[in-house]
Amino acid sequence: MRLLLLMGLALGCACSHPQPGTPAPRDLVWVAAHYSGGVSCQAASGYRAPNTVEVLRQVRVAVYATAVEQLILPDACGSPAYSAAHYALIASADARRAARGGFAVRQPPSGVRVDTLQRAVFEAQ
Repeated sequence: MRLLLLMGLALGCACSHPQPGTPAPRDLVWVAAHYSGGVSCQAASGYRAPNTVEVLRQVRVAVYATAVEQLILPDACGSPAYSAAHYALIASADARRAARGGFAVRQPPSGVRVDTLQRAVFEAQ
């Protein structure tokens, strides 16, 4: 029983520490870019939104979390088939580089809190 308790405490401690190199929450900022494309009522529209992580990786920005907020579209042929705000949580020191990828500092998406996201670190290469 004592061994199980010690193992549980050890695992809990290991999970609560941030990964080495992860900025403190006060050093993180949300950035966003808007993407829209395709044409509704066209079967061959085939618009694919860019991958948020890949866009930021190309400008050497590490991404710690992402979110996509779908935007309302008009229900009319010829309007965009896709429209969304793509958010990324990054180190505030990388905000200028993120701007080169088309992202700007924004408030987090509606109803999303950092501690509710599954945080994954994608190292910029």
